[in-house]
Amino acid sequence: MKVKYTIFLIIALGALVYFNSLFSPFIADDYGQIIQNPVIHSLTNFPLFFIGGSFGAGGGLAGIYYKPIFTAVLSVIYTFFGPSPFFFHTIQLTLHIINAILTYCLFSKFLKKQFSLFFSLIFLVHPINSESVIYISDLQEPLFFLFGMTGLLLIIKNHISIRSFAIIQLLFLLSLFSKETG
Repeated sequence: MKVKYTIFLIIALGALVYFNSLFSPFIADDYGQIIQNPVIHSLTNFPLFFIGGSFGAGGGLAGIYYKPIFTAVLSVIYTFFGPSPFFFHTIQLTLHIINAILTYCLFSKFLKKQFSLFFSLIFLVHPINSESVIYISDLQEPLFFLFGMTGLLLIIKNHISIRSFAIIQLLFLLSLFSKETG
């Protein structure tokens, strides 16, 4: 199977499985991190994303988790699309599908293409990953995976230049700033 057909299959299956989630409302932590968080409502507050948590608190950010990239992405989405959960879900689903494609790329370095496709499709539709697609406040999951997996794919190349090494370090830092386990 050609790579473009494989990628199309991953995109089509991801869209089919998670299509209904695009119309879900905000729930639980979405209110504290998005709706009731005036700090993310404007990109002019960008420096504040790096000095607090991810929940709005008295004109600043509070919380025990330090996720400035997660907060910045929420702010970008909110700035362009406002408080519409559809666009948050769409971007989250897009990131998850991209992550499934990256998973395919990683597995195809070590396994036959059929096995790589099979395992990436399991990653795509497995119920354990559904929360990171459906629950907007779990946007940090696809973000940290995206940056970390991209860095991993770059690091397993045969030759790494100084420029590539710097990009890999930046990707790992972005992964860390998206979620602490990055």
